[in-house]
Amino acid sequence: GVWGVGGFTSAIAGTGTWDSEETIADLYIRNMANVYGDTIWGEQYIDLFKQNLDGIEVAVFSWTSHSHSVLGIDHTFEFFGGLSMAIRSVSGESPDMYINNLKNPGGAKLETLQHVLMRDLRSTYYNELWIKGMMEHGYAGAGSMSTILSNLWGWQVTNPDIITDEMWNTMYSIYMQDEYDLGLKDWLNENNAWARQEMMARMIESTRMLDSEGNPYWSPTDEIKTALAQEYQQSVEKYGPCCCIVCCGNPLIDTYVKGLLQPGAEPGHQSSKDDSSGREATLPPESGKADESTTNQTDMSSSSSSSPTGVGITGDIIPEPPSETSKPSDTSDKVEGQVMTEMQTSTSLPISGAPLMAIVAVIAILGLIGSGLWLKRR
Repeated sequence: GVWGVGGFTSAIAGTGTWDSEETIADLYIRNMANVYGDTIWGEQYIDLFKQNLDGIEVAVFSWTSHSHSVLGIDHTFEFFGGLSMAIRSVSGESPDMYINNLKNPGGAKLETLQHVLMRDLRSTYYNELWIKGMMEHGYAGAGSMSTILSNLWGWQVTNPDIITDEMWNTMYSIYMQDEYDLGLKDWLNENNAWARQEMMARMIESTRMLDSEGNPYWSPTDEIKTALAQEYQQSVEKYGPCCCIVCCGNPLIDTYVKGLLQPGAEPGHQSSKDDSSGREATLPPESGKADESTTNQTDMSSSSSSSPTGVGITGDIIPEPPSETSKPSDTSDKVEGQVMTEMQTSTSLPISGAPLMAIVAVIAILGLIGSGLWLKRR
């Protein structure tokens, strides 16, 4: 009933709902294993699809678009990147990935995917002129910057051998450290603070999440990780949580950030399955500042029917934080934030005296008109 690979892009973005590449690969395979023909239409044959994927050594994507770059749209990593991920899941080896560049009909050429992505980055998304152009479009321009980082993450998950630490380091230098001295931080906070917050959350999650070999997708210096955590925490406190899919209701990023900010703490690369520590998830803001009694998620869950847990895009349930046995006496580590509370609304409509009198008057007038018509007929 939907166009696309059954929530594949949202699943990759929702890093709080999965901790294994196999989960994402399985999602792709299950959604693409449908058979169509003269005598069969849309029936699922997963084993048959896996047999077709097994042993594939080369994958080619024909590109003709002038309106989007390969990195500029999520559907490329959704279908093409997802195919590579599915093949790797079945056969254990990623295929060689090529883009059949048909943008110039008289000069078609076959290029490696890594070459095309690197050219997109250097010609456009590392380009000061492109950034200045986006800055002319306010809120939407900031959203486009955030989208590129999300797409880079999509390629990172589906094709981890192609996306490098150097790419992430450069994106961090340009968009977070304002390498071109464009006043980018102030501009983003003024026009779309949540886009910047999402970009930081995406970078943080790329250092927390582990690939199939148990290594972080991005391995920056400890100084970069701490700086990102500080900036992200300050943004949440000042502007409220962005409520994007990467951080809203994701307790794992909150625990990880807290570990990065505590001196001497070792922020583990936690998963949604094995994390058993207490944590406070970033939740949507409400109209006013939350009362201190509800900032603790344990208190919130007991005072409202709304659950802080949720079901992830891939179907995995985010575990509910365990109740605290005691409250710490030291309030220096207390985390204040905004929480979502349940509002009770009455379904009955109050009727004041004035509307009631108006209704009576209308009924009386209708009665007089009806009596006049009846007398006239007689």
